[in-house]
Amino acid sequence: DGDGGGGGGGKKRSHAKRHAEFASWLLQIFGTEALRGGAGVLDVAGGGGDLAFELQCRNGVRTTLLEPREVRLDSRQRRWLRKQGEGGLGPYRHIRDLLDERFEESDEGARLLREAACVVGLHADEATEQIVDAALKYGRPFAVVP
Repeated sequence: DGDGGGGGGGKKRSHAKRHAEFASWLLQIFGTEALRGGAGVLDVAGGGGDLAFELQCRNGVRTTLLEPREVRLDSRQRRWLRKQGEGGLGPYRHIRDLLDERFEESDEGARLLREAACVVGLHADEATEQIVDAALKYGRPFAVVP
């Protein structure tokens, strides 16, 4: 309808852009080199993995997605990776788990939390408090958008 507010198309585009915008903000605030340090970024409750894709595949920041549900790259992401060839980091790592006490006590979970360059959550809903608590406990930088 011309004003950008109707028909849902504009809303869907802006919804899709939020991952790229948050990734850009993280890079600006924390710095690309800092985010590339340690174990990279830990994206908690990252849903479909769009933020992890933006950080790792498009910006070269190693990212681990901690999300209990199965996640698959969509056709747009697979096509983008094919065009990049072998030069990039490839798809992000996905751990199907929750950020909870059991994960923290596991060898892998404790290592990721100790070594993460940053712990992040974009609309992580119930996991927001766990992200903040874990980041403070392990002395890691963090960013959440509730």
